[in-house]
Amino acid sequence: MTQSPIDPRLYYETGNLFSPDYGFDGLAVFVPSGLTGFRIAFKQFVEENRSDIVAVADTNENHRIYTIDEVPTMVHKALTMLLEHHAVRIGMNAIRTTRGAGPSEKAVIDATSSWLEKHKDLSNIQIVLVDLRGGFEKYDAIL
Repeated sequence: MTQSPIDPRLYYETGNLFSPDYGFDGLAVFVPSGLTGFRIAFKQFVEENRSDIVAVADTNENHRIYTIDEVPTMVHKALTMLLEHHAVRIGMNAIRTTRGAGPSEKAVIDATSSWLEKHKDLSNIQIVLVDLRGGFEKYDAIL
């Protein structure tokens, strides 16, 4: 896991968001357009871990690709809902947008950083941005 240079409460990880090894008590999941397998994996994970985890999800049943401008609102709403359920170790994936991989990861990092900035008093929270192909870590390398 790589700690972000932006905020010590923000981390990046290459891996499977649904791995129980992370010990998340909260998940913010944004199902990418066309990835029905990801949606199924999410639903199965929640079913198996229902008592241990709070999940906020956009299951994207209509296979929509979001605009980059929608990312901040999506991230802020998901993190605020998880905070209301007292989640402190949160895993979150990327949001597929019309702008492609690099700008999409940057938008999620920026939105998460902005949310953390507004919640400076939450010193015990940890947000891990997880991507199977290492998109967050790749973007972080150029920061």
